Amino acid sequence: MSGGAVKPDPATEAAAVNPRSLLRRVVPKPSRSDDLFGEQLAVTATTVDRAFAVVLALEWLVGVALSLVVSPLAWEGAKSAIHVHVWAALLLGGVVALPPAILAWLRPGQVWTRHLIAASQMLMAALYIHLTGGRIETHFMIFGSLAFLAAYRDWKVLITASVVVLIDHLLRGWLYPRSVYGVDSAPIWRSLEHVWWVVFEDIFLILMILRSNRVQQTVALNKLGEMGQYKLKERLGGGGMGEVYLAEHRLLKRPCAIKLIRPDVARQANTLDRFKREVQTTALLRHPNTVAIYDYGDLEDGTFFYVMEHLPGLSLQQLVEEHGPLPPGRAIYLLRQVCGALCEAHATGFVHRDVKPDNVLVCCLGGQHDVAKLFDFGLVRTVEDEDPASRLTKVGSILGTPSFMSPEQVMGEPIDQRSDLFSLGVVAYFLLTGKLPFEGNNSLAVMYARLKDSVQPPTFHRPNLPRDLERIVLQCLARDAPMRFADAKSLEKAMAECPCAVDWNDERAKNWWNECSDGSGKSKISDLPTRTYPKVTPNDI
Repeated sequence: MSGGAVKPDPATEAAAVNPRSLLRRVVPKPSRSDDLFGEQLAVTATTVDRAFAVVLALEWLVGVALSLVVSPLAWEGAKSAIHVHVWAALLLGGVVALPPAILAWLRPGQVWTRHLIAASQMLMAALYIHLTGGRIETHFMIFGSLAFLAAYRDWKVLITASVVVLIDHLLRGWLYPRSVYGVDSAPIWRSLEHVWWVVFEDIFLILMILRSNRVQQTVALNKLGEMGQYKLKERLGGGGMGEVYLAEHRLLKRPCAIKLIRPDVARQANTLDRFKREVQTTALLRHPNTVAIYDYGDLEDGTFFYVMEHLPGLSLQQLVEEHGPLPPGRAIYLLRQVCGALCEAHATGFVHRDVKPDNVLVCCLGGQHDVAKLFDFGLVRTVEDEDPASRLTKVGSILGTPSFMSPEQVMGEPIDQRSDLFSLGVVAYFLLTGKLPFEGNNSLAVMYARLKDSVQPPTFHRPNLPRDLERIVLQCLARDAPMRFADAKSLEKAMAECPCAVDWNDERAKNWWNECSDGSGKSKISDLPTRTYPKVTPNDI
């Protein structure tokens, strides 16, 4: 939702050309930069893995049948009732085929799984050639196997398979030619001929894979860029859950931000419920300091998305990291707006549960400057919601960001709007000092400090802060909820009565934003890497 993508300088790119990049142009690596394309390849790999698991098991059984019926005819001089190749097919074939087949069925989609499958498939082809005494018909199994392995859409798998079959043919053709060619001796050109045919097919298949990958990626990008009435323009950010894109409504030409939740994440019931609750909750709120939700839905591939207003600006986290602690007047100016957003949410019966600097965006909007927007209602809960079936949090687990959680939230106790006021107090402390009131080496240490340690007054870090504002922040950070402000309205009123509240207004905000922009009005504020405060998971408890 913030900042634009920085486009690389073509001259710099041209100067950075090296042999490795030239090689990539000749044999380019299939691109996974686009999530949708990467997910399509991952689904393909999983499907092919399981298909080969079945094929390898069947090949083992067919190999045993060949050893019983064909091997005694292909290999003269069989004396025993059970031909020796039966044991080769049973034991060697079982070792080569069954473990990779089981692995491919249980752990599909792994890179090393497909390479193991490739090696196993080529060794089974070699075993078939041996069982039939080097008959030319079974040599075609090598070429067929390479063609089937191309279904992975990964040219590196073909290289693995080719290396295995070439080593096998060269060694057996030299040491035991009858096993490969059906004759007791064979000139070296026979092996070279086989090498050439394998290389020829590899070249053809690799070119086909690269071409089809380019086509599929183009289709995926077009599909991703054409979401019904929205057109995606550029990626704004992303993480483990999904991606955020700058988009535009086709008819209204209104810029917006679209958050895409990856299909594998969306398939997790609790996670999808969380995002749907975030959308539904935010859509009910109309306060100007709450981010607006325009639309949401599902794509054909299972990707969940929602559309919100695009707010070019920076988070409170980025603001402090780049420009340092805020003047008291400006901190109050922004915090009062957040209080307004919380007032409406609390009046509706919602508790945000994840108020933090990363979830408050500062922007210019509608001719106003320093407009604060509260977003990310993914952890919201209603105060009256006590129905266990509706809880998104598992029993015994805590959700939130440790550095900003209230003591009752840490303890897993019932919470109300005063929990959000505690979190807002931590945000205020951070805005005024650039530091957090509770810190530790890990999540548990931070939560323990919340329950046991006393808070250093903000003036400890910044002695010239107004005392009345410090008292407000410390009241928000009271360990016992009854000692805090009763509601966000009371907190907003207390901050408005601070004498320093008049030190910052829209005019001063306008001057500040003008100083941080070039002549075109485009912000010069860099896209800083936002500090990530890890959310607590059950493993931390």
